[in-house]
Amino acid sequence: MNLFCVLFVLAASGAAVTSVALRAALHPLIHQLRHFAPHVRVRWLLLLLAGPLVSAGLAVTVAFGPCLRTFFASLPDDCHSHGGPDFFFCFQMRMPDVPAAWLATGALAAILGRRLFEHARASLRARAALGQLRSLGHYDHELQLWLVPGDLAIVAGWPRSEVYVGARLQRVFSPDTFAALLAHEHAHQRRGDMGIHLAAQMLGSCLPGFIRAPLLGELDLAIEQACDALAAVEIRDPLAVARSLLDAARTGLASGDGLALAFCAVKDHLEARVRALCEPRWLPSRRPAAALVAIAMLVLGACITFDLRLHDLSEALFGRLLG
Repeated sequence: MNLFCVLFVLAASGAAVTSVALRAALHPLIHQLRHFAPHVRVRWLLLLLAGPLVSAGLAVTVAFGPCLRTFFASLPDDCHSHGGPDFFFCFQMRMPDVPAAWLATGALAAILGRRLFEHARASLRARAALGQLRSLGHYDHELQLWLVPGDLAIVAGWPRSEVYVGARLQRVFSPDTFAALLAHEHAHQRRGDMGIHLAAQMLGSCLPGFIRAPLLGELDLAIEQACDALAAVEIRDPLAVARSLLDAARTGLASGDGLALAFCAVKDHLEARVRALCEPRWLPSRRPAAALVAIAMLVLGACITFDLRLHDLSEALFGRLLG
């Protein structure tokens, strides 16, 4: 069990270092990413959300590198020959009890456990709400959606998602606005955005709130812009989708009864979404992607080349911190 605690602290340390780096570069990164096409930006944002987990795995692999190599090669364990006198990162030797690792593991597990519990509770509540909507509404085979009471327009459910649209919207909106709304929601369904949101929430559970919230907000914007673009292709008129966004926003403000529309989600994003439809000026992302791959290969090469020294360094560092 103590080995598990040390592994957990190692992983958390790698994730923490990446989180600090992300926090320092967050605003320039977001500014640069907004120049990429929405569907490309979704992949970049998911990669940023996964960064701390990747670093956590890398930290554990580096720390236990020589031990893993001898283990998989069926060679005799040689941790005594390169480690410190008291502290070893080794799967085959008994690791001494480290009270600090137990305390850190308990604190981190409590934080992650609370977040996972909140996600599970929200999921159960959403499932119950969807069940109630289904009981009150009916499935419209022509429109391929659930027509329900009220004025909401959402895509919900996983792994199979369904479109839920309030019957009132069909009366309030013009035919063009309603057609654009349906095209947008069906785009969410075709893209599998519920799965993307679920993955992003799980990855974001490992990040502090001041990093998680901006990244998830940018992901929401990218997803909405991607669906706006698909809706524009479907109805063959980007300007009509832009006008529909403005109409939906005005209706939501005028109704005063809390119009719940994923179609016009965050007010701060409305201008960015309209601009993306009217002036889609996206930069290519091949060079940044190539630079990222080059950096990743450089880090991997350094870890392989200096594996033993990094292993000794991590043992000495954690021996002092946790000993």
